[in-house]
Amino acid sequence: MATIGAFLRWLGFRQNVVDLPRGSFTSHLGSFRTDVAFNSRWSWSNLIQYDNVSEVLGANSRLRYEPVAGRELLLILNHSFGVELDNSLFNIGTDFIMKVSYTFRY
Repeated sequence: MATIGAFLRWLGFRQNVVDLPRGSFTSHLGSFRTDVAFNSRWSWSNLIQYDNVSEVLGANSRLRYEPVAGRELLLILNHSFGVELDNSLFNIGTDFIMKVSYTFRY
């Protein structure tokens, strides 16, 4: 079972105060991250974050397989939600990406 200290490392919050000639604003970015390494070849990373300026809740999930050094397969899912005035969510977009990398050695 995770301790409170370990859990808090997964949570993040950042506040930025921006002063521009045409006005000022403060942005708040909250995030939750979790990374799991199943073994030396398989890992799974997840990030969920929200910011108050764009009012977008975004999720990123990456499944990584590296059978040997120099060869890698990534399956990536990105999903974005907008937040309505009544705090309900609506779909903005979804991306699914597959990336294969292979290092040629000679």
